[in-house]
Amino acid sequence: MKHINYNLETLHTTYYDAMYANEKDASVYAKCCKGKDILELACGTGRILQQLAQSKSLTGIDYSKTMLKKAAGKGLGATLIEADIRQFETGTQFDIILLGLKTIHMFDLDDRLKIYTQVKKHLLPSGIFLLNVVFWNPAQVSSNTSKTWETIDGIVTREQTSIFAKNGVVKCSMTFTLESPCKGRCIEIEDFTGYFPTQEEFIKEIEKVGLTILGEKEISENNFIYELGML
Repeated sequence: MKHINYNLETLHTTYYDAMYANEKDASVYAKCCKGKDILELACGTGRILQQLAQSKSLTGIDYSKTMLKKAAGKGLGATLIEADIRQFETGTQFDIILLGLKTIHMFDLDDRLKIYTQVKKHLLPSGIFLLNVVFWNPAQVSSNTSKTWETIDGIVTREQTSIFAKNGVVKCSMTFTLESPCKGRCIEIEDFTGYFPTQEEFIKEIEKVGLTILGEKEISENNFIYELGML
């Protein structure tokens, strides 16, 4: 078994698009982005960017060379930047900035505030920040999920175990397995910590950096896309 490095060809990076093909967020972003200058943070392989063809311009930021290489191969017509979303500079401001796939929960409070500060810096005064958020449920102690996808190379399975602490910190372990007639059986492990504020804590966070809630859409149970703007 090996741990995942997003700058390498791994099961997660190779089959990323297949794994997240059924996410419901991209269509929501597409409705908001027509004719707009768009910046996507943590754009990965361009899964969302490729749904935003009617935008005026597309820019994507990610720290993974491997992910950006896959995005560049899709002919998106996007400007792709290798950078840390906690500290970046594009030299311009945008109508819409988006951060999807609940990625914000990979960052603790200090880092979330850094990201929100960067968003405010790069957002036009009338702009919108579209943010995918889920909230901490104090009643939830643990969860175990398993999903399987068919790919051109074989069957990929992702099993995830999450242990919830009382302060909204979640210890997660994901096991990716490829069962392939050609490649045999490959297994990779990804361990990470997630950070899930309550809704009240989330509101205090964004207001601290001068952002406010303009609207929200629940795309599945306790899974929201928030429209944020300048306070």
